[in-house]
Amino acid sequence: QFLKGFGVSGLNAKLYLIMLALLPQFTSPALRTPVAVQLMILGLIHVSNCAVIYGGVAVAAKRVLLTRPKAAKVVTLVSGVVMIVVGMILLVEQVMHAWG
Repeated sequence: QFLKGFGVSGLNAKLYLIMLALLPQFTSPALRTPVAVQLMILGLIHVSNCAVIYGGVAVAAKRVLLTRPKAAKVVTLVSGVVMIVVGMILLVEQVMHAWG
């Protein structure tokens, strides 16, 4: 399960966007530390922040959803509907783009 999650995260485009567009703004070639090392440190800080925040959200969600089965059903239903709506919007957008 861990390797699957790691693989999905590694293929996520946000990773590359952060590494190429956001983090370089916070590096300085004038420092003695090479820019690659600065980027690695900034990347590790970002990963640590994500781990803490997503871990906290996961623990809180597990507590709420395990103790309230009705809430779990509602969350599942709402997230399913949202995914279907987003998929339909993307489909319509693709069709409109192909036609026009």
